[in-house]
Amino acid sequence: MKKLPIIKLSFGSGAFTTPEDLQNTIEASLDEIAEKQGKG
Repeated sequence: MKKLPIIKLSFGSGAFTTPEDLQNTIEASLDEIAEKQGKG
């Protein structure tokens, strides 16, 4: 299984002001990964 750097990229963006923002962005990234894997 490939390691995906989504979480690291999310932290690197520095766009978070609250834990909720961070969680929402991570969840959105995971949803995007799931979509790509499902279609691939």
